Amino acid sequence: MTAMLTPNYAPMEQYFEDASRQGPWTDIYAMGAVMYRSIGGRKPIGAPQRSSAIMRNQPDPLVPAVEIGKGSYSESLLQAVDLALKVVETDRPKTIHAWLATVKVSQEEGGEQSATELLGLDLGKMPTKTRAVLGALAAIVLLGIGSTFWALTRESGPRVLTAREVLVEKLEQNRSAAASGNPEAMFRLAEAYEKGDGVEKNLSTSMDWLHKAAEKDWAEAQYLLGMAHLSGSGVPKDAKEAARWLAKAARSGSVQGQYQYAYVLQNGVGVAANPQEAMAWYLKAAGGGQPQAQLQVANSIISRKGTPDDDRNAFILFLKAAEQGVGEAQLQAGIMFETGRGTQVDQEKANLYYRKAAALGILDAQIRLANRLREGIGEPRNLADAFQLYLEAANRGDLESQIWVAEAYAKGHGVNMDQMLARNWLTKAAEGGYVQAQYLLGEKFMKGDGVSPDPETSAKWYYLAAQKGHVQAQTRYAIQKKLGMGVSRDLPEAMAWFAKSAEKGDPQAQNQLASMYEKGEGTAVDAAKAVYWFQKAAEQGLSSAQNSMGWMYEEGRGVEKNLATAAKWYLKAAMQGEIRAQNSLGWMYEEGRGVGRDPIRAFAWYSLASLKDDKDALRNLELISKTLSQEQRLKGQELAREWLKAAGSPGKEK
Repeated sequence: MTAMLTPNYAPMEQYFEDASRQGPWTDIYAMGAVMYRSIGGRKPIGAPQRSSAIMRNQPDPLVPAVEIGKGSYSESLLQAVDLALKVVETDRPKTIHAWLATVKVSQEEGGEQSATELLGLDLGKMPTKTRAVLGALAAIVLLGIGSTFWALTRESGPRVLTAREVLVEKLEQNRSAAASGNPEAMFRLAEAYEKGDGVEKNLSTSMDWLHKAAEKDWAEAQYLLGMAHLSGSGVPKDAKEAARWLAKAARSGSVQGQYQYAYVLQNGVGVAANPQEAMAWYLKAAGGGQPQAQLQVANSIISRKGTPDDDRNAFILFLKAAEQGVGEAQLQAGIMFETGRGTQVDQEKANLYYRKAAALGILDAQIRLANRLREGIGEPRNLADAFQLYLEAANRGDLESQIWVAEAYAKGHGVNMDQMLARNWLTKAAEGGYVQAQYLLGEKFMKGDGVSPDPETSAKWYYLAAQKGHVQAQTRYAIQKKLGMGVSRDLPEAMAWFAKSAEKGDPQAQNQLASMYEKGEGTAVDAAKAVYWFQKAAEQGLSSAQNSMGWMYEEGRGVEKNLATAAKWYLKAAMQGEIRAQNSLGWMYEEGRGVGRDPIRAFAWYSLASLKDDKDALRNLELISKTLSQEQRLKGQELAREWLKAAGSPGKEK
């Protein structure tokens, strides 16, 4: 095969680095080129220039031999020359024999003979021009210019190009086309040098070709050049230059360019911020199918209060971006299916899109899906899957998920119970500053839940949460300060903490604060303030506060004495199982204080209070039983059973 490349006489495959692509067809091209020179008196146009034209769907610039030699040479000979000069090697004969067989000497030039018989012809009897051409051909056949003997005689079937050969061929075609000013070819060369496809990777050369393509308004090149200047990859980092090229790309129709130009306009990167123009470009890019632009426009729509049509448009855009794999859009599609905003409520589809987004690592989607699996929303309850999602989110640092993981380990929800891991995860969240975890850790050490009871450690965590405004933690810490449990006893400080949480509406704190005002603990006795706070807690249904309200009205402390009102408060507390209230209400019915005298009802309330072995109730029940008949006692017992059944429903007592 030909080893040396001679411009104008070498076929395209000789320009490639891989010599395995060459064969007898390579020498056939060279033979045809020599014959073309003999026929036309000029060298044929080089293969790269011809290949470039063909790639751009332009006419082959080589004038065919059948035209330049018409009337002077045998037509079959001229056709054979044109066949030998085919640019694409697969269009040429595969062997020398196959090609020579196509060359016929015309009758008027000495009889019809195949060119394989040229060596036996008497060239002196032929016309000068034909003699010269055929003589050249005979010399080529004899000398086998640049070829081995087997290359002239060996039969070969069609050869399929390797992937690398195809790559190199395309690269050479792009080189030739780029040299002729083709911007796409320039862009492809930039890609090749950037990736090292068929050439040694060279970012500098890649950027040179990219810049040339961009200058010729190739939109994708303009976009990539803008992004390169934005990041400083291969070119100096230059926000203004980035914005300039992104603007060109956007105007050239690149949807990626439109999105990125909108971004720099929105954020004032390299240009003055212009939210209105930015949104216009986002809309263009979204219309062109750019998923991030679709997400941006949809988010803009739902961020303001709009019409149902607006919500529907946002939903459609979220869905389009979601289907292109944008995790945030999948999350938003899930939310809209869950809430029915812009579409019909569909909890199964909500889970479908949450699951897609969770698989892409969207933290909010993982947590939402975990919550729904824990509650059994959109699909059957699945604590094991919920736990895995919480665990993944917890490992990513989500503090609330760490609490759920702790609870799962503590209760064996979706995972084997493990109190040590439960405590570790809760501690991790608490040490991360999550106030609810700090409160729960305080509860765990106070109650000895999975750990040894430790009031000192409990107080530490309650205090940390209390300082951050956690209402229940403030109440718990105040109780420990009041009792001196795990901390030094300090009634004024306890009262201050009770006041903080009481003001925020915590009924336990309100009840404790009222009790301290009533007894003068940490402050002067103030019955009116005691009533105020007892009532606040009682109105929230706290039975101990309701009982205290009954007693305050019965005794006239902080309020005007009113036995009827006292009985009403005792009744509310008694119906919730408050023993002191049940006993007090029994006595009021027995004596007719604030209510009509009714020994059967008195018996019933004493009976309920005595169920919990209250000594006062047992003594009162024994005393009143002596004054009642068997029938009255049976009625009282039946009434007690009715009240017990209706416990917690004060209005049902008649």
